Amino acid sequence: MKHTNEGQSRKRATNIVEDRFLRLNALQQRFFTARKLQTELAVAHNRNIHVQAVRNRLKEHQLTLKISAKGTLLTRGHRRARVHRRSEERYVQYNIQLLEVVQLCHGEG
Repeated sequence: MKHTNEGQSRKRATNIVEDRFLRLNALQQRFFTARKLQTELAVAHNRNIHVQAVRNRLKEHQLTLKISAKGTLLTRGHRRARVHRRSEERYVQYNIQLLEVVQLCHGEG
């Protein structure tokens, strides 16, 4: 993480303060994407950098961006089991309703 131009190296897109800003935001908001961090930096420091530069800065500090799971991936077996369970629940509900109707007709309710 050198911020000086030694030799013929390319100038960094961010300075020390901006690097720290990205690092702290990534730690505080673990599920921010690189694009979101890029936007946060642009708003806070009026500085537009490439998304890959954000990833590189975080990688320098062994930080990776996490993406929240949308939900568990279901296999065909999971779906079948869920459909089967629903049909059983409907069958039980139907029988309960039928029993209530029978009890009302016979004056047991």
